[in-house]
Parts: sequence; structure tokens; C-alpha cells
Amino acid sequence: MRAFLTRSQLTSHSALLLAGAAGIAIGLSTAARAQSYPAGTTITTETRSPTGTTITRETRTIAPLAPPELRTEVIPPAASDLVVWDPGHWQWTGDNWAWQPGHYVTRPQTTAMWEPGHWVPNAAGGYMWVDGHWN
Repeated sequence: MRAFLTRSQLTSHSALLLAGAAGIAIGLSTAARAQSYPAGTTITTETRSPTGTTITRETRTIAPLAPPELRTEVIPPAASDLVVWDPGHWQWTGDNWAWQPGHYVTRPQTTAMWEPGHWVPNAAGGYMWVDGHWN
């Protein structure tokens, strides 16, 4: 005798499978963040949405020493309410620090809030760059 799932059961089963896959992707991404890496390492993590239509890339760079103090920037007027200022920051080039000036980024939706990229201490030494992202 064959077992058949109703449309409701099939939808619930599919939702559980998708939720499980999303949980695995989130778990892997979180595990990659929790690890510490030696200075001079660059890590790129890719996360694909359960539907496979969206890919999020996150790059982590480990610098051997703390970045210099942030520079003061003159922020030009915004062209519209759809943009947010992403402040300038120091970028590790592999052997020195280079200043990356601030710029405007376009909101993906009107309620989105921008979390600027920043350097954090790395457990294995040095400092790790955390990319800016939308919340």
C-alpha cells in the first residue's frame, strides 16, 4: 500500500525541510564567525537563501595590528531619503593600512537600517573586519 501526503501535509513537510536547510546555513555561517584565524587571512563566506535566489557574501580580513584612528569626514548632503552614509574606514592591504572614504549606500527598503563595517579584536590575535550590512 502506498502512503500519500495531502497538500497541507506536503506544504508542512516542505516548510520543515526548508527551515532545516536554513538552520544549517545559519549554523555554518555562525560557526565561521566564531572561529579565530591568523593575521593576514581573508575569509569569504557565501550563504544562499532556501529558495536559492539570494546569495549573501561576507568577507572577513584579519589584520595583524589595530587600525589607525578614524579620520574625520565631511559628509555631503544626501541626494534623497533612500540613501544612508556609510562612514570611511581603514582597510588592511596585506602589508599596510589604506583609507577608504565614506560613501552613500541605497536602502533596499525604506525601513532598513545600515550597520557600518568595523574592526573587532580576533581571538587568535590581530583584528578582524566585519562587513557592513542591512538590518
